[in-house]
Amino acid sequence: MDIKIIRDEPLLKELSLTIPQDAMEKGVEARLTEMSKKVKMAGFRPGKVPMAVMKQKHGAQAQSDFLDTTLNSELSKFIREKAYKLALAPQYKVDQMKEGEGFKCSVIVELLPEIEAVNMDRLSATQYKVKVPEEKVNETLQQIAKEHAETAEIKTKRGVKKGDFVVLDFEGIVDGKPLENGTAHDYELEIGSGSFIKGFEEALEKMKVGDQKSIDLQFPDPYHAAELAGKDVTFKVTINKIKEAQPVELNDALAEKLGFKDLTLLKEEVSKNMEKEYDRISNQLIKSEILDQLDDQYKFDLPEGMLQQEISSIIEQVGPRDKNGKLKKLSDEELKAMHDEQHPVAVRRVKLGLLLADIASTNKIEVTNKELDDAVLQRARSYPGQERQVFEYFQKNPDAVASLKAPLLENKVIDFLVKNIKLNEKDVTIDALQKLVEAKNTDAEAA
Repeated sequence: MDIKIIRDEPLLKELSLTIPQDAMEKGVEARLTEMSKKVKMAGFRPGKVPMAVMKQKHGAQAQSDFLDTTLNSELSKFIREKAYKLALAPQYKVDQMKEGEGFKCSVIVELLPEIEAVNMDRLSATQYKVKVPEEKVNETLQQIAKEHAETAEIKTKRGVKKGDFVVLDFEGIVDGKPLENGTAHDYELEIGSGSFIKGFEEALEKMKVGDQKSIDLQFPDPYHAAELAGKDVTFKVTINKIKEAQPVELNDALAEKLGFKDLTLLKEEVSKNMEKEYDRISNQLIKSEILDQLDDQYKFDLPEGMLQQEISSIIEQVGPRDKNGKLKKLSDEELKAMHDEQHPVAVRRVKLGLLLADIASTNKIEVTNKELDDAVLQRARSYPGQERQVFEYFQKNPDAVASLKAPLLENKVIDFLVKNIKLNEKDVTIDALQKLVEAKNTDAEAA
């Protein structure tokens, strides 16, 4: 087979692959001879089927097998000799395949860019340290107490107020028909919790036990159930009971109820958990700072095919959905607008992905089989009762396993960088840390 480079760019090579007719004939005949040893055909012993009959019955399959084997083998050999590092699988395009004229095709091969070795001396990050104030711990303890408070039906005949727990019947009506999953009996609702659409809980205030009322509202737009977005709805409600939360004291009895020896140990546990959470937030800021520096400091061309794949993936994730949750069919103009909007995001993702992969390769950072198994197990546990189906899904779908492996590897590389770059510790308040997070989120949305 003859291979020529007909388009030579730094990250893209177009190759012309040609198999002469005589080589095609010999290769196909050899494949047919091999196949004939196993073919069972009435009137012939295995291996004795005439070649003319084999060509008639199995010629197309033999030719396909020969081409697949030859193209893959010769192209792989060529790629090894040229020391090409592939970004994506080669893309074939058949140019000629006529009887008696041999075979010719072109192949697009996209390559990974040469990446400058990451100099960790050029990287640094701020590690924010938060000392949890006692009043914040106490606030959390009060919230825990509130969540474990019991309710009791009120004895007075007053109306509903914010903070009450109301037991009610309700029926939703949309377009003159009962709302699917919009009817309930003796449903308990905390007034002020924001569990229902805006206006519902507010309309219950001042109602008394036994009162009935029709509440006319409108679903927000957008809404998680797309078919209801912006639609008018009427709720017919009846108040059955009004309950109040009973005060719960912060004492050893509450601690024991929650599995702790006394209130002191509960308080220590709450404080530790809060510190862990703020450490987690700080680590997220460190990761973001490192990725920003990598993005700013390293510039190189990106494989166009990888960019297009990433853009398509982002559009699939964030594109508009129909009422069934499927991506809506977009017009050419809409698709181009989304493509242009997501292009900078894709550039950053692809660049950082290549940089982190290069760091992993250089420093021999890998995801172990145990780490991957643990990730699959964790995913399975998030679907109680369906664990077996989840395991089978990952066993049958290598791409799904790869989708778990990528973030695991990224986190391992980030952990490696954190251990090997300069970290500047800085004490901050909880409010200051929250503002840093908000600023980072705002920057991300603007980008």
